Amino acid sequence: MRRSAAALLMVLMVALLAACGGEEPRPQPTSDAERNQAAAAFAKAYTAFRSEFAAGTALGEDDGLKNATASVRAIRAAYFNLDTATREIDMPADLTDDVNAMLGAIGELIAALDKQGATTTTEDFEAANPASSEALKQADDAIQVVVDALGAGSDAESGAGTTGTTTQRKLAVDYVSGETVSDVDAWVGDLLKVGAGNVNHETPAEDMGVVVAWRAAFPQVLGESGVVGYERQAPENGVSGFAVLPRNDQKEASSKNPYYLAFAARDADGDCAGGVLSGYPDPTDTRVVELKPGSRCSGAAVAAAAGY
Repeated sequence: MRRSAAALLMVLMVALLAACGGEEPRPQPTSDAERNQAAAAFAKAYTAFRSEFAAGTALGEDDGLKNATASVRAIRAAYFNLDTATREIDMPADLTDDVNAMLGAIGELIAALDKQGATTTTEDFEAANPASSEALKQADDAIQVVVDALGAGSDAESGAGTTGTTTQRKLAVDYVSGETVSDVDAWVGDLLKVGAGNVNHETPAEDMGVVVAWRAAFPQVLGESGVVGYERQAPENGVSGFAVLPRNDQKEASSKNPYYLAFAARDADGDCAGGVLSGYPDPTDTRVVELKPGSRCSGAAVAAAAGY
């Protein structure tokens, strides 16, 4: 009986190898439908994450350790929920490494935020800030890789500010060398001036001519990928934020509901600064906005800090 069973097992193994051609089964490429399904699911999770992140950031706008730790814990929850949602998505096989890197970075960030959120003194909170800020940057960069790969971002960034003409000329400034910016504060000041000098509500584009003028003023720095949507972090030597919006986007713009454009800029050293153009009918009023240490370098973070 044992010999018969062994013989039968051998026959089955030979038949199986013959059917497979003697080769390892190859992973099947992800179909467009499957990829689109994953992108849609991740976009939904990412949108929820951004909303939760913004709400968590808002908790820390008021001074005090209690508000600061509450903000950190809420931000931690936002990343945790994104991690949980992502693990339930059947991601494309070619994104396995990127998704794993993202989940690993989120895990490290959560650990850092847990430590900072548990602090009981202002001194300990501030001492924990560098580690959590660095972990936040690493997590955001890793998340953006997945967002870009899936095309899951909600900002219509392709062609941002690329239509229309401008009379703005290139600026000769000492803080720009080729494609590198060395002083983000000076840069934000000039971006505000250029924007206020060129914005026009009659321009048929969501930037009202601002981004076109920015690119004309800094052509080597702000190429096609130098300006991204305001929910994204500003790239190195780049700007986050290009759309002009009414303060209350549920109502038409008016003198009581003026336009605004919030943006963040990052220089070659990774330093970040922000500004806002506002007003009606043309948003020409300028304001430099200071971001708290550890804040996300994005137009959305600047808008929140400015009270929008």
